[in-house]
Amino acid sequence: GAHSQVIQNRLINRNFRRDKTRYLWIGTSPRLGLRGARMEAPHCPEIENYGSELNSEGSLYQNIYKHDPVLKLRVVRDHFATKEECIKVLGSTLCGMHGCYQMNSKTLLPVGGDSLPKVVAGMGLEGTLLVKALFERTRRCIMQDFKVDRLYLNACMLQRVQGTFRDDHLQADRSHVYWNPHIDKANIPSYDYSALLYLTTKGVHFSGGGDLTFIDEHQDVVISPVQGRLVAFTSGTESLHRAERVSNGTRIVLSMWFTTNKTHEEDDSVWFDPRAKATIERTASANDKSWRTTI
Repeated sequence: GAHSQVIQNRLINRNFRRDKTRYLWIGTSPRLGLRGARMEAPHCPEIENYGSELNSEGSLYQNIYKHDPVLKLRVVRDHFATKEECIKVLGSTLCGMHGCYQMNSKTLLPVGGDSLPKVVAGMGLEGTLLVKALFERTRRCIMQDFKVDRLYLNACMLQRVQGTFRDDHLQADRSHVYWNPHIDKANIPSYDYSALLYLTTKGVHFSGGGDLTFIDEHQDVVISPVQGRLVAFTSGTESLHRAERVSNGTRIVLSMWFTTNKTHEEDDSVWFDPRAKATIERTASANDKSWRTTI
């Protein structure tokens, strides 16, 4: 709602400055071990609760249902998806995005809901099932790392950003700016937890930007994309962030958002038969060493 946008804009005006330290928290090397890494996200109650006593929407974590995360963190895990899994998803993504419209240099492919049959036709059943399995693996990891007892998929989307792109009939919005800072929950109020699974690596598949940057009050915290790396974080004001603009190559990421409220679940299980569901479960449970170790 409008109040959420006010909160987001106040935080951007306070934090988005050039006179701050840029802290590269996790770069492309060395890779993290099984324990991964975690950082507590800074709380900003003076902005989170701004005007809540005068506005029925309240704070972002109480505007449509009450859920204030016990742990407000940023969690990074390497090798969360194997190289083979990433390569398979990349191939399926490129097939699925064929003929899709672009916004500037960004292409989106939602994976779920009513669009699922069309996605399966483009990506293939094997690729679609692998994406659904990676989502399920991510869901379980977030439940463990953030101590959440229930969690549901809210949205799942493959995103491609290119340094150069064809300005042709598939260009829908030349003016789109994907690198703006934003708060996930200020734009979709049912988002409680966000996750990014990188399918490409900075310095290998793309260069000149592409980092994930958390825009805190006193410093910017930077994480570089690495193939198979998972970044998970709470979706509220503690996680103002942006993806920095890519100048060369192609950056592809599987973006996922989760809700603690089942009313907002995107449940597309009706599209899958028992054999497909078994494949999702088996693949989701594979490579479990990449996340079962407590950080």
